[in-house]
Amino acid sequence: MNLLPVVLNIAPHEKRQAEKLVRYIKELDGTEVITMQFKDPPGMRYPEVANWAFKQCAKAMVGKPFVWIEADSIPLKAGWLQAITEEYHRVGKPYLYVKTLNPPFDNFTGIGVQGPNAYEQAPDGFTTGGFDEWIVTRYGDLIGRTDIIQHSYGFYDAVGNATLHEFPRDISILKDGAVLFHKSQFGDLIDCMISQYGLTGDTPTQKRTSHG
Repeated sequence: MNLLPVVLNIAPHEKRQAEKLVRYIKELDGTEVITMQFKDPPGMRYPEVANWAFKQCAKAMVGKPFVWIEADSIPLKAGWLQAITEEYHRVGKPYLYVKTLNPPFDNFTGIGVQGPNAYEQAPDGFTTGGFDEWIVTRYGDLIGRTDIIQHSYGFYDAVGNATLHEFPRDISILKDGAVLFHKSQFGDLIDCMISQYGLTGDTPTQKRTSHG
């Protein structure tokens, strides 16, 4: 079984953290990440600019399912991509997203496997939410769910204010069966994993596609 390709868009403001993630992944188990970079269109703001960047990446991967990660999504163990690839084929849906979220305040994450038709199914000019919200609300029947990818933005109070995760403080929230965690906003979970596995974090960044 061929492993799914892994794709990461390196946003300008996340360059340092994203490149650190690529080095960590390579050293962890040899997984190569396809990285892409784009110059943001003038005047385009979040979340539209993030949706636009995803669409550009999906265009490059037309016809192929791919694992979408971001600078704050951290593989937790060697063999993580093999596990996700096997789960994707076992579940048998075009998309594979997280099963457990944190409603009512945290309802969407696109970390996971994007379908081979993601370019066509991703939004254009969507300004009120992320591409993941668009795909989930319009193509829900195409989405499989899994517990081996874990998402948690933070701890919520009764009115929806979030205390963002910090590591190692919140290391106990990681589930035993999870192989990929989102979200480590400050990138500190990488440092915990590097320490745990005795890595250096210094392996050179690999494959990159750059676009103007």
